Amino acid sequence: MWGMFGTIVDDGPPAANTLSVLPDSLGFVASGEQQSFAITSNTNWTVSSNVSWLAFSQASGSNDATVTVAAVANPDTLQRTATITVSGTGATSQTILVTQAAKIAVIPEETEPPGEDGKGKIEIGLSLPADATITGSFEITFPEGMTLDEALTVLSIELSGKFSLSFTYRGNNTWLIEIKSNELKSASLTEYRKIMDIAYTVAETVPTGTYETRLTNLDFMLSNGIPVKEDLLTVPIHVLHGVDIEHIRHAPFYAVLTGNTLTVESPHEEQITVYSVTGVPLYSAVKGAGSFEMPVSLLPGSIVFIRGSVSGTIKAVKGSF
Repeated sequence: MWGMFGTIVDDGPPAANTLSVLPDSLGFVASGEQQSFAITSNTNWTVSSNVSWLAFSQASGSNDATVTVAAVANPDTLQRTATITVSGTGATSQTILVTQAAKIAVIPEETEPPGEDGKGKIEIGLSLPADATITGSFEITFPEGMTLDEALTVLSIELSGKFSLSFTYRGNNTWLIEIKSNELKSASLTEYRKIMDIAYTVAETVPTGTYETRLTNLDFMLSNGIPVKEDLLTVPIHVLHGVDIEHIRHAPFYAVLTGNTLTVESPHEEQITVYSVTGVPLYSAVKGAGSFEMPVSLLPGSIVFIRGSVSGTIKAVKGSF
């Protein structure tokens, strides 16, 4: 370059293209939200992601900028992850790790069908932050001939002692159940946890069959400030009068879940897949004809469904049979 008096001034090589982002990780709540990250650069750049559930306020630009990232609600009960890549002309690409919390799902399930004494249990569970606590209420309506057993309806071990239950009869075979606490905790890692057992009694006059119990107006609040609301959840109750358990044991297709071992019996060689009550595949294996044992651990709850590629689908309750 020529100077003021005709001399050549050497400005040196052109400045290298630079690109950096801050922060290098983003965490979203399960219900979805917007967050942003900053780009510092002296060149053109583009923004992309490896998932469809993220959207950006701008996908390209130049020099310094702030980009807003929007995450839609997570429909699954498992945490999900993604990667945002920011690429610049002549510069090293930068990545941002994205995590989104799992949907907090209320999972009611029949854990003990009514036995000879007419007593049964429904378990209420949640996928919620580890060590988090919960307060709130819901109403439960039993079919005709069934009634809530308040004495045997209890909170889980994790909640008992620091929490209390109260019951209010609403009429029409409906009870209001409230969980109250004076102590709150917070956490972030999500896991399936049992909240309580709801005990009930079935009259001898109720015919054999499958009945529907309704949970309504569920309104919980976690200790980290996250609300959990459900308008209606249903739980099937299976009333079996005079059923021969040994006959069930030796049916062509049955399963027994004991501890961390699942035993499956069928006369076929087939693919066996184990599902949670929410339909999430947990384990899969190929079995030969006859009995087969599959080690399972960390089951989300005490009920799983087993699907055989030939035999169909059955339910197994931990500790049953």
